[in-house]
Amino acid sequence: MITVFFSSQDSMMRGPLRRAVREVLPERDSMNYVALDMSETRLCDLANECLSLPLGYEQKAVVADHFFYLAKTREKKKIMAGDDDRFLLSFFEKPDDAVSLFLTVCANDLDTNSSYYKALEKGGAKFLKIDDLTDNQWDDFIPKYFSKRGATIDVPAITELKERTQGDYALFCQEANKLVAYANGEEVTKDMVQALTPVPLEENSYELANALTRGNIKRALEVYRDSKIVANNGPIPLIHMLSRQFMVLDQVRYLSRRGYSAYDIGTALKISTARAKASLYSVSKMSEGCLHRALEQLYQTECSIFLGKMDNDTAFTLFLVNFTL
Repeated sequence: MITVFFSSQDSMMRGPLRRAVREVLPERDSMNYVALDMSETRLCDLANECLSLPLGYEQKAVVADHFFYLAKTREKKKIMAGDDDRFLLSFFEKPDDAVSLFLTVCANDLDTNSSYYKALEKGGAKFLKIDDLTDNQWDDFIPKYFSKRGATIDVPAITELKERTQGDYALFCQEANKLVAYANGEEVTKDMVQALTPVPLEENSYELANALTRGNIKRALEVYRDSKIVANNGPIPLIHMLSRQFMVLDQVRYLSRRGYSAYDIGTALKISTARAKASLYSVSKMSEGCLHRALEQLYQTECSIFLGKMDNDTAFTLFLVNFTL
């Protein structure tokens, strides 16, 4: 039997994959269980594993992680130099009942036109898509996750943690485990989440741009100082995202002057109507050359950091305090 797991998040496939392997092969050792990373493994080597059953064993499980050949992408997938996929395609079409092969593909969709998909389909493979959790599913999943680890979490903390991890399963697990350890038997609260879980960089940049475009330099400095992500990585990622925020504002101004409504702007730029309205308010308070001047200042700030003229913190702080509408 061949099973293909695919999902936009690699970590979402780990649980279902472990359960599936455990179901077909409860007792595993180095002889009857093999895990390969296909980003660095040849297709012919995977075929060899699928076509060989260790002496004295009746069943074998093979996991081929990151089988990107099945992912639906614009670029055509090429096999490695000196590789050969003929034997693997043959196994896909006529799998051995004694060998259970599990493929994982980090992609929203599979390439149904690829020779690999067609061979798997012919061989009766199962294709299992692991969807991202919906907002309501997160509300049910989060307390259960904490409960399984002997902890509890209140409703405001659930909402805050959900907003800060933004549907990223791997990030959620990392932050949730940190909160469980910190709470040490106490209920996890919103204050704990705010203290330990970083605000997403995108949210930092949006809030920072919002403060600057309203002339609130004090608030902009507070957002910068409170950013744990910036503290860990420096301001360069924030400079890039802030530049994108200003470019969006420039596009909002352009569309507004051509008679677009907030709804139409939101649709054109793929942002919410509420954000479009907030952006319209911001640009109404800004001078004609403000946005272009801000983008130039961000460029100069980044240059001064890379050239070693100023340290990260000083350069970005000066940009903030010198920002004018």
